[in-house]
This record gives sequence, C-alpha cells and structure tokens, in this order.
Amino acid sequence: MKRRMLLKQLGLLAGAAVVLPHCTGKETAQEATISLHKLKITGHHQNSVTALVDALIPKTDTPGAKELDVQSYVWRMVDDCTSEEDQKKFLAGLDHLTTIADDRFGKTIAECSAADLQTLLQEMNDGKITEKNVGDFYQQFRRHTIRGFVGTESVMTNVYHYNMIPGHFTGVVEIKDPNDLKVILG
Repeated sequence: MKRRMLLKQLGLLAGAAVVLPHCTGKETAQEATISLHKLKITGHHQNSVTALVDALIPKTDTPGAKELDVQSYVWRMVDDCTSEEDQKKFLAGLDHLTTIADDRFGKTIAECSAADLQTLLQEMNDGKITEKNVGDFYQQFRRHTIRGFVGTESVMTNVYHYNMIPGHFTGVVEIKDPNDLKVILG
C-alpha cells in the first residue's frame, strides 16, 4: 500500500515539475536557435529582434522582413561585421529597450503589438528615447534590417526587377568586315 502511494506522489511531483514553470506567465530562459560565433544571445534576444524587424518592415503587398528572414541577417552582421564594443552596445541597447517596453506596456518586446513596437521605433528614430545604448542599438538595427531586406532575392527581383545579366551576351564573334562591328555594337 505504501509503495502505491509513493508512486502516485512521485507521478504528481513529476507532472508538477513539468507544468509549473509554464504557469508563471513569464518567459523562461530559452536558447537561441541561431548559432553565432562571437555573440552569446538568448531566445528572448532572438524573439525581440524578430518582432522589431517585423514592425520596422511589415508585410504589405510585398513580403515583410520577418518573412524574408532578415532577422538572421541582422544577427549575422552584428556577429561578423561589428567590433566587440559595438556588439556589447547592441545587446545592452536591446536589453534597455526590453526594459522600456516592459515598463510602458507590461509586456516583452516579442509580446507587444505591432502598433506598440512601431511607436517605440518612431520614438527611437526621433531621438525621444535616450536611455543608454538604445540609440546605438537602433542605428545598427535599422541599418542592418534595411540593407538585409533590400538585398533579398525576393525584393531584388519582384520589387526592383533586377536582372542579373540583361540582354543577350555574345561571346567570341569573328569579324571579317569592319561594318559587321557596327551591327554587333549597335
């Protein structure tokens, strides 16, 4: 009889250990799904940048930045192409912005509505948010997001109608008569 009771209580305890962390309503620490060489980011950082990318360039008649995975480009650029000092400023600014969003909206950046995030982005753009490193974060974030979005294959081919090799290429042509050169060159 005691063995049954013990097994029952162990089962309840194991179930509680699985369920209780999800009942707090707070985001638990999660690992990032993108692997970077230098930066150590969390899933919270990754989700925040994804939400901000989506708010900066939302989906319209063209795909949005989130759909084109521009957030991965932003992380790669910060990881590979910025100094260690700028990387620290980027993460510190993102953390400060997270605190601002939590104070103002009572939510994480990833949980905020698109309108709330667009308000934050506009205030950063106008210089109204002056907390430490937020300006540095915003400048890097905005530059990498726009560059990443404009450089995607979808935008280059469907919006700008970029043609990698316009026209027909005529390689080696034998010219017997100088007048033929005029025909080839136009």
